[in-house]
Amino acid sequence: RLIFMENIFLFTGENNFTLFEEVSRWMREFRERHGEENLTRLSASGLTSSAFLNEVASAPFIAERRLVVVDDIPSFSQEESSSGRRKTSKSALSMRAVLAQVHPQVIVLFVAPKPDRRLLSTKELMELATVKSFSPLSGEAMLRWIQEAFRTAGVQTEPRVPTLLVERVGEDQRKLSQEISKLSLFAADRPVTCSDVDALVVPSAEQTVWH
Repeated sequence: RLIFMENIFLFTGENNFTLFEEVSRWMREFRERHGEENLTRLSASGLTSSAFLNEVASAPFIAERRLVVVDDIPSFSQEESSSGRRKTSKSALSMRAVLAQVHPQVIVLFVAPKPDRRLLSTKELMELATVKSFSPLSGEAMLRWIQEAFRTAGVQTEPRVPTLLVERVGEDQRKLSQEISKLSLFAADRPVTCSDVDALVVPSAEQTVWH
């Protein structure tokens, strides 16, 4: 019985911004290292076990690894009939049986922000995969993320800037990321100040109403 597979991953959680940023980073770095021809993205909608295995059961093409990204979690026990309708087939493979045939040099990344944990396919995947959960940030964790985003952009900030940004924009990381990029470009080689935030950052509708 399979307990854990090192080449199977599941990204899940309600923090869509961080989750999809991480998916993009995986794909970008994999593409640079192993080439576009060894990167495939599939949709779980209508994905049959045979179509999935066509992508993951064979060795990579002239490369050390192959990455297959699957949006959502397919239910391989439900296959399509000739009429196009979904039906349960005795010959259909379970998630466990399908993943057992994944080539060891193929990495499979399932991306499902809100998986249906009642489904057998989800339960089996979560048992077999390395699961990384992305939870919404708030409080000190959010402030640390803002500070790190500024550091990544190559600029310093006055101590109160992260707090002031949250007060102006709220905790939407996508909006915060846009404001951080804008402030970083504006400040250039000097630290971002609270005056910069006052001058450039427009409060969100929710924050405007609150104030």
